Amino acid sequence: MMRLVWLLLLLLLMAVLVLQQLWSLVLLLGIYITYRFGAAGLVLVAIGTDAYLGAFTSVPYLSLGAVLWYVISELVRLRLRIIE
Repeated sequence: MMRLVWLLLLLLLMAVLVLQQLWSLVLLLGIYITYRFGAAGLVLVAIGTDAYLGAFTSVPYLSLGAVLWYVISELVRLRLRIIE
């Protein structure tokens, strides 16, 4: 239960950092969330942030980047499990 609360708080912090355009902190927090919880929540935050900013009238770079990050992180995680 506490793990879910921490994940939700970190994802909310991630959304605020994206809206404030603090990209270095976004990157560090994204790496931490991916390592600790997985990258699926980041895709939802990116889609919600793009929708809030109205980025779907052009190319939603944040959402595309989050989906790419999710795919890469899952491939790396799969490779690490095979090595173990």
